[in-house]
Amino acid sequence: MSQIERCLDILESLHQAPGGYALSNLAEKLSMPKSAVHRLMITLRDRGYVEQDPDTDLYRATLKLSLIGAKYFSTTNLKEFLKPVIADLSAEAGELARLSLLIGEELIWVLSSQGGEHTLRYDGHSGRAVVPHLTATGRIWLASMSDEQAVSIALSAGLGDPRRRRPGTKGVATVQQFLKELQLTRERGFGLVEEEAEIGVSSVACAIEDLEQPGRFVGAVSIAGPSVRLTRKRMKALVPGIEHAAASLATVLYRYRVYINELNGDSLAEGAGREELMV
Repeated sequence: MSQIERCLDILESLHQAPGGYALSNLAEKLSMPKSAVHRLMITLRDRGYVEQDPDTDLYRATLKLSLIGAKYFSTTNLKEFLKPVIADLSAEAGELARLSLLIGEELIWVLSSQGGEHTLRYDGHSGRAVVPHLTATGRIWLASMSDEQAVSIALSAGLGDPRRRRPGTKGVATVQQFLKELQLTRERGFGLVEEEAEIGVSSVACAIEDLEQPGRFVGAVSIAGPSVRLTRKRMKALVPGIEHAAASLATVLYRYRVYINELNGDSLAEGAGREELMV
C-alpha cells in the first residue's frame, strides 16, 4: 500500500469519527504499524488536515477538506457536475439521455447528451410544452403524487382533449386509461412510453429522489430514441443503468445543496429554453 493510500485511509477513518481516534486504535483499525500512522499523522497535522486534542491526545479531522469542497462547489456551475453522468449514460445506451429537474412547480429540461452514431436518431425539438401524461419523464413524476393531483395536472396538459393529441400516436386518451398506466408506473418503478407523444419515438425514465427526504421527487433521467431500436425489452434492460445514473445525480444534487444551500433554477434552465419533455 502506498503512502498516499494510507493517508487517504486515515482521513476517511477520521471523518467517520467526529470524536477522534487514539493513535493505537487507529493503527489497529487500519492494520498499519503505529509508527507509520504516527509519521503520516504528523504530516497531516502540519498541513492542517488533522488536529490533536491537547487534553485527550485523540486525533481528529479538521474542517479543511470540507472547506476545500465548499470552495470547489461554490466556484463550479452545477451543470458541470451533472454533465458527466448524463454523458456516461448516453454513451452506455447509445441513445439520447436527458435530465429534467423539478424547479418550483415545473419540470424543466436541463441537460441532454446524444450517444451512439446511428443514422436514425432522435434529437428532440425545442419550444414545445411539457406533456406529462404522455411522456416517460412526466409519468414517473405524476406517479410520485396522489391520483387526484396527477389527474388534475394531466387534464390541464390536455388529457381527453383530441385537439391536443398528435395524429397517429398511441397515448392515453381518458382518465381511466391514464390511472391504469399511472398504477403500472408505480408498480414497476419507472416510466415507459411507446409512441405516445410522438410517432416512432419511445422512452424510459427513472425518478431522482431527494436523499434527505426519501420518496420526494426532484427530477428524472431518461433514455429516448426510435421505437425500432427502443423496444420494450431493450428499454427494460436499460433500467438498471438509468437507476444508477439517477442515484448518482441524487448524490450530486444533495452535495451541491449542502454546500450552496439551494438550487438556482434560473442557472439550471439557462440555455435550455424550458424545452419540451416530449419523451
